[in-house]
Amino acid sequence: MKISTKIIIIVIISLIVFIIVSITTFLRTSIKDSTDYSLSPEYDNVNYVQYTNKDLIIRDKSKMKGMFGLYYDKYLAYTAPNKKNIFIVAAKEISDYQLLYAYSVLSNFLNSDNGYDMTKLTNSIANSNSYIVMAGGSDGNSSTPRFAIYGQPLYYSEVAVPGSNWFMENDYNHRDATFEEILHFTHDNGIGTTSNPGVFPSFSEEISNATFNALPQDKALWGIEGLWGYKNGDNSPKKWLLELEKEGSLEQEYLASVIDSYYGLWGAFTELDGGMWGMYVAKTREDIYINDPVGSTLLPYFNDYISSMITLDSSLDGDFHLTFNQSLPYTHKTQYYQYVRLSGDNNTNIYGNAQDNIFIGNAGSNVIDGITGFNIVQYDYISDGFEIDIQQDVVIITNKETNVIDTLYNMSIIRFQDIDISID
Repeated sequence: MKISTKIIIIVIISLIVFIIVSITTFLRTSIKDSTDYSLSPEYDNVNYVQYTNKDLIIRDKSKMKGMFGLYYDKYLAYTAPNKKNIFIVAAKEISDYQLLYAYSVLSNFLNSDNGYDMTKLTNSIANSNSYIVMAGGSDGNSSTPRFAIYGQPLYYSEVAVPGSNWFMENDYNHRDATFEEILHFTHDNGIGTTSNPGVFPSFSEEISNATFNALPQDKALWGIEGLWGYKNGDNSPKKWLLELEKEGSLEQEYLASVIDSYYGLWGAFTELDGGMWGMYVAKTREDIYINDPVGSTLLPYFNDYISSMITLDSSLDGDFHLTFNQSLPYTHKTQYYQYVRLSGDNNTNIYGNAQDNIFIGNAGSNVIDGITGFNIVQYDYISDGFEIDIQQDVVIITNKETNVIDTLYNMSIIRFQDIDISID
């Protein structure tokens, strides 16, 4: 009888161990993809750049393990200099354009022209094996189970793709949290905080100093006075701030408020003074320098203008402007764009700004005006398929196969996969 009891116990224990191992294996959520996505095909034109587009989205679910394989449909990979990948994983509800937009924002935060070692930062994030997870629905009301959100979350309802109705109409019911959440991702897994050191400890200390400068020294006044953390829609802003301090997230949330205003995301917000739902004293880039001078010392880390290619939503129909115009409130955001790709087949038009812009048209007929600066229009084809008519102040380009006509103004270069054509 004793032997039988021992056997039963051994069987039960073995079964429990088997179940634990099986669950652990299943929950080992990851993407098994070591492809070097920094490599692109060679072209006759060494100046031609293959920017990330819909064709480069990976839809091979066999590489998506655990929860990713069950609840997500596609991903994009950013290859770090150490050849490890940083993955953005997207649920079925996420559009291709939302995924591309998240990739562009990540790319912007992983590049800096201001002397920081971005190779060190990007490698650190890649080594952390952390993920950006684009889930369905919204925070607190997601079609993606919470246990399947394995990484930094970014929800469907808070990704306002440039060119979409949410973006063009500045719909703050779908306010764009893409910059905030992806900045959190790079902050936590690369830059580091005072409580969780990363690759830039001096910069982390500067962020901490600016954070506490924006808050009253007397914690009893948190959420009531200061430059940040008040009017946040919470009945107890002080409680919220204290919770952030306890969990070590004060610095991340403050910095996100600064950067949202820096890139113009709150310029069109009229319901309250200030940015980030009124919780931050600055609404625009100019406001930061005036109202939060200590916070403004953090800005040289970030690019003055978005350094990555922005793909516009295919629903865009009409004009898209990059020069700030008070009568077009969405240009609070687009004034900081440099590189823009149209998508879909609508006859859409794009007008640049004072930067050196790069534009890519879509399958429709486009008017593309660089306005001023050294501007390039790129075609993802070889030049043989196009007829080019360079006139005094306009260039007419006709696709020989489709008869689609583009009209170009104020362009310096027409770029094809095989050749650059300079416009005098």
